[in-house]
Amino acid sequence: MLSELFNRANSIGSLLKFIAQHYSSESTNELKINYDNRDISATLRIIPIPVEKSNRQKNHMIEIRKPTHDDIPFLVESNYCMAKETEEKELNRLVLEQGVRAVLDDPAKGQYWLACKTGAPIGQLMITLEWSDWRNGWFWWIQSVYVLPTCRREGVFRSLWQSLITRALAHQEQTGEKVVGIRLYVEKENYRAAKVYQSVGMVDASYYVYEWLNK
Repeated sequence: MLSELFNRANSIGSLLKFIAQHYSSESTNELKINYDNRDISATLRIIPIPVEKSNRQKNHMIEIRKPTHDDIPFLVESNYCMAKETEEKELNRLVLEQGVRAVLDDPAKGQYWLACKTGAPIGQLMITLEWSDWRNGWFWWIQSVYVLPTCRREGVFRSLWQSLITRALAHQEQTGEKVVGIRLYVEKENYRAAKVYQSVGMVDASYYVYEWLNK
């Protein structure tokens, strides 16, 4: 009977208009439409369908703030998990905690930013500054970035990234010192992370990274 109702209605538009006017919430009702002097009826169940929020809408729920010393456990755990996940390294938690605390105590060593949802941290990003004599300006280096696995693909990194760009431009405006760009390094096999960085406009800088470690 419902298919006949649709076939005989003057138009789908008029049918939808009628439904919207009379059945705005979940209910089961007898729907009657007069067509060609015939009463056509059918039982119609109206069920509201939840619409999933887009990443852009979810971004509005994410707050970016500076951490306090109360956030040290989260920062330590995030760095520990990141090293284990991306480089299969087990960091010394005591040394890691001392390193995190040193950054919070001395902003010249670096700056952390937290992404929070309903007040709870769900991601973090840390930058250090490098002066470029070639360009007479600063490069901001992302040294660590981590998002809780349960909160990935929800725009958390993009929120951190957009906040970082905003702060870089504000720093340039306030100090007159140019922020040349933002850089990071990523493990060669970490294709998933590389894809995320490319999605926000970063490009492969075509450099190798060499190091000497004082053991």
